Amino acid sequence: MRDLFLKLHALFLRVWGEHPECVSWNGHNLNDSGLFEEAARLHIKILLPEARKDGFPAWVRQEVRTAGLTPGGHVFTGALYAACAAALLNTGEAAQARLLAEEAVSCSQFDLFAQNLILKATHLIDPAAPNLEETDAWLQTRFCTRPFTMIETTTSEEFYRCCPSYLPRSIGTFDTAKKKGLESVLKSPAAQALKDSILDGSFRHCSRLYCPFIGARTLPSREEGLKEIETTGIFPSQVFFSHDLSCNLSCPSCRPEKVVAAKSEQERFDSLADDILVLLIAHGEKVSICGSGDPFASIHFRNLLIQYCQNAPEKKRKLALQTNGVLCDAKAWASIGLYGHVTRVSVSADAATPETYAIVRRGGNFGRMRENMEFLAGLRRQGEIDTLGLCFVVQVQNFKEMPAFAQWGKTLGVDEVLFTRLRNWGTFSADSYKSQNITSPDHPDHTALLDVLKDPALQDKRVNLGDLGNIL
Repeated sequence: MRDLFLKLHALFLRVWGEHPECVSWNGHNLNDSGLFEEAARLHIKILLPEARKDGFPAWVRQEVRTAGLTPGGHVFTGALYAACAAALLNTGEAAQARLLAEEAVSCSQFDLFAQNLILKATHLIDPAAPNLEETDAWLQTRFCTRPFTMIETTTSEEFYRCCPSYLPRSIGTFDTAKKKGLESVLKSPAAQALKDSILDGSFRHCSRLYCPFIGARTLPSREEGLKEIETTGIFPSQVFFSHDLSCNLSCPSCRPEKVVAAKSEQERFDSLADDILVLLIAHGEKVSICGSGDPFASIHFRNLLIQYCQNAPEKKRKLALQTNGVLCDAKAWASIGLYGHVTRVSVSADAATPETYAIVRRGGNFGRMRENMEFLAGLRRQGEIDTLGLCFVVQVQNFKEMPAFAQWGKTLGVDEVLFTRLRNWGTFSADSYKSQNITSPDHPDHTALLDVLKDPALQDKRVNLGDLGNIL
């Protein structure tokens, strides 16, 4: 069997090397392991008897470690799970197929092939669950403007035309933008390929599992979308800065420890400002900071905000801030000069009680966060900001608090309470992620989550279940 693993790993590396366009997120995942599955089909048949056993995932991990299969050992393991899941699905063994597809996503959350296997298996197990073929047919009638109007920077120093969780394909790097100019990235073949996938209705680079617009069926019609992009230029109107990981918290759903950018890293980010970041801000109609850490904890992002607020020709309210709320108080608001510049604030809190908050928002201050939410709610009532939102990552420790969290948002008068799935950003082992990911139908407490989702508090118009729409 060891020889089989060696052959499969060699085949994996060959496929990976032949399809560099499928490698994204700094090379840590093979975006569509369906390529590997197709190439390895004959070998996978030999593994099927083992794949039908409950201990198969642990056995694979042990074999990969023992054989020292590098590079790409972790990614290879995920691709192997996905290939076996596909083979089991073809024989009608949907339950075991879904378990292995979930294992694949726990290794590589951006693997679209494995994500689709989860959706296919779930529908076979429960015909009331979303049908992937029906979703694809619906997408043929829909449009998404994001690949035409949006850009996001990431900690891998790459550019994406949507959230990487929803559209996991990079269009270029910071280095390319500095050497050849930002326009070379915006006009790159990869950027055009993403636009083409929307224009032809395939959405082939998009996640059916994680995209909240697909899950909740909120995409506009093709006619509406095409009309909206008629006046778009080369520069995106929506800009998301998510390249600095610096944060005052170390939430287990995001990182194993507190991260603060070193001085050299801050200087490197600051060097991007004049050539890239300020240019994007100038052309953007809405600029969001940040999806990677906290804008008030990051020295780089604070400097960028101060620079913008001091030099903006007018107070246009184009800034959207994503924060954990602990440092977002009146003093910070005034010292940065944010008054008149902010259109939206989204606060990630993930808990309704101090006990749960201490677990899921490690290093935070529950009381201070709640006080700052009152400050922000006051700004919203005064019309100083246009929109105020609360965010909640659903996991095993906090799912029972979803109704209370939604009720708190209603009391504050927020515009949106957004609930999203837990993802593995590389901070969990495969087994740990499985134990936390209560949105998986195979989690032992999943039915309890389904009961919570029926709570009247979650039916409020301000509640957005986002990518949880796929499990209802």
